[in-house]
Amino acid sequence: MREIKFRGMGITYGEWHYGYVSVVTEPRRTVEAGTYISNSAGAPFAFQVRPETIGEYTGLRDKNGVEIYEGDIVRVVVMATSAIEPYTAVIEWRGAGWEARDISKPDTSFVVGLPIIFDPLTSITTDIEVIGDIYATPELLAVVE
Repeated sequence: MREIKFRGMGITYGEWHYGYVSVVTEPRRTVEAGTYISNSAGAPFAFQVRPETIGEYTGLRDKNGVEIYEGDIVRVVVMATSAIEPYTAVIEWRGAGWEARDISKPDTSFVVGLPIIFDPLTSITTDIEVIGDIYATPELLAVVE
């Protein structure tokens, strides 16, 4: 069973916070309306975050042991027979699972699985490495022609 947790970017300094998500729709005595990430002690309103930056942990780590979250930008190296085809992809939830969508070919994606990404139709294996995310490093989304 995978660990369920989220990350969100703080509204003040843009730092990442990791934990559970709480949404407050109406102000309370000690908490204003907003989206929050808990802290390691379990306090549900520890860090106020930008709601659009909330991303779920996939339960997977890249080749360097870095946790992979929804919204991460990854460098993928496909190993098929003798060809190696590197590309940049974004981690997204699609239908029934996590996928890495190739940013240069939006209709192309691979299912994200342990401990690598694999294409279930061809069994092509790949290396994956987190290189940024769509919020802090959006410039990585630029496709080089």
